[in-house]
Amino acid sequence: MITSREYEPSVKREVDENTPMRPTLIRWNVTKKDKPNMVRTHSISSTVQEILSAVAVEDSQDVVQINLIGDPSSGKTTLAKTLGHLIHKNAKIPFSVRVFTKDDLLNFAATLKTLEPANYVLIFDDLSFLKANASAKQIEMVKQAVTEIRHLPGGQDVKIVIIKNFHYTLGLDKYLRQNDFTYFTSVGSSEDDNIEGIVGRKNMGKVHYFQKIRNRIKIAPEGKKLFSYPLLRYGPAFVYKYKNPFIPLLYFNGNTLRHIVSPTREWIDPICSICATYGSKDKILTEIDLPKFKEQVDDKYGESTVKRAALNILMQNGITTDRPKVVSAERFLKHALDKKQINLNDLASAFEIEKNTVHRTYTKSKVEEFLENSKKDGVTNGDTGIP
Repeated sequence: MITSREYEPSVKREVDENTPMRPTLIRWNVTKKDKPNMVRTHSISSTVQEILSAVAVEDSQDVVQINLIGDPSSGKTTLAKTLGHLIHKNAKIPFSVRVFTKDDLLNFAATLKTLEPANYVLIFDDLSFLKANASAKQIEMVKQAVTEIRHLPGGQDVKIVIIKNFHYTLGLDKYLRQNDFTYFTSVGSSEDDNIEGIVGRKNMGKVHYFQKIRNRIKIAPEGKKLFSYPLLRYGPAFVYKYKNPFIPLLYFNGNTLRHIVSPTREWIDPICSICATYGSKDKILTEIDLPKFKEQVDDKYGESTVKRAALNILMQNGITTDRPKVVSAERFLKHALDKKQINLNDLASAFEIEKNTVHRTYTKSKVEEFLENSKKDGVTNGDTGIP
């Protein structure tokens, strides 16, 4: 759920009966002061709330379909992963996330048999190939599978959110392009008539403004790629830095069309155990048996020691894993150190922390030997070769 704490306004509206109301500015997360401002109505999270409303109640539809439409390399796959993350993160019921690629879709009936009965966000990555490369029989198989997707093996009806990624509004079979919600990552000039058929003539002004935004971004030099929206009809515009962290999008819910912005999934949450299973190309260390790898490293050093080492590595790479209260305490202590109210030696002494002066150097050959052995039959028996 979207909470009032997370989306609390950082700039309050000034109400004046003679002056139009200025849109509310918010931070993505007000508990993190380094998060950028944005216009509340531009939040992609509010669109996700509409999607969740379509699947949250018992009498709602079992399958919700979302189309992502835009040119190649316009951000559709990145957007799909952001949506998948926000859906499973904010839903009242648990969701798993899976990404299906071309090979999965061409044998979709068999692919479905690999799914356990559960609520899923299923991402169909780049369906445009169906029209160009798939046979009529293969397309019919995908259509049939989509029809029956809510009845997964096991006889249990589940909630399914399907995210379909393709290049053009008419780039799919008419049945497959049916949907409940649409996101546009770009709109080509040749698409105007098709877009108007989807969003209606009254919304074409927003479409044309979106086209201008994308064109300006395309021709702007690196470091100066900006996009903006007027806050009032004759007032100043609100400016975003492209991909820092937001990109512009159009969102249509079947009734209204609006401009929104979206960051990447990694920017929202660098670590997510559910999103880590998106697909084989996104997994880390997929060439070895990860559970067995962990088991042998735990045996060598102890589970708590290995976990602490992993946390240290994540923090060294800029990924925060501590609870919010720990992060707050860390900032307090750093402020005291910066103001020279205390030094590092006294800080360590106060909490009886002793510095470990032992350093060990691991040669590249040792690590490579261990990983190579790990590929054979999962993980080798006996000594792992770790020093």
